[in-house]
Amino acid sequence: MDKKKIEQMSSDDEIIKMSIRKLEKLLNKDFFRCHNSFIVNLEKINKIDVSDIYINNATIPISKHRRKQLKARLIEVLGDKLC
Repeated sequence: MDKKKIEQMSSDDEIIKMSIRKLEKLLNKDFFRCHNSFIVNLEKINKIDVSDIYINNATIPISKHRRKQLKARLIEVLGDKLC
């Protein structure tokens, strides 16, 4: 099983010893797996372009096959906050 490092952008880093797939299942709908290697908190996104998400000073890739899902989830979670 592949262990992943989970980074918190707002405070100290934490190491979680579980696969990203298992972690993804534990998180609520405010989190989205935008790439095989990344899960983001939708509430923390500063900007999105065609291929990347920007949170603070980090640039996080969006995989091609997850772009439509991301748009739908953003509308579901953020709704009125998007405008």
